[in-house]
Amino acid sequence: LRFWRIAIKPGRPLAFGEIGDALVVGLPGNPVAASLCFACLVRPLLLALAGGAWVDPRGIPLPFAHALEKRAGRTELVRVRLVGHEGTTALERIARQGSGVLTSLTEADGVAELAHDLTAIEPGDRVPFLSFAELGLA
Repeated sequence: LRFWRIAIKPGRPLAFGEIGDALVVGLPGNPVAASLCFACLVRPLLLALAGGAWVDPRGIPLPFAHALEKRAGRTELVRVRLVGHEGTTALERIARQGSGVLTSLTEADGVAELAHDLTAIEPGDRVPFLSFAELGLA
């Protein structure tokens, strides 16, 4: 096992290692965590192993519509929808964020990637938005 547990929410129990010559990825058990870990980490790995270049998902900086607090020390992928807000497109947090809440995926347009050192967002702060289309989930 090369690593187990990463500083990301949802998805902390992600594992990676080898069995013989085969690479093995262990995804989290909750469906939202598994989907997001696959889209953000495993899919780019598989594309690179198939001969393509590693491509990080492109985040589009968009304003958050409201305040949000988070714990420092981990990256958080917050499910969001795109909304009109004060004459521009903004990100609105989906209310139920649990890693087992599948409706948080069906109601969202993508995720806001909140950096590991970030502790608070104020309305209007710009954060990277990763659309589900960009992540291969649409």
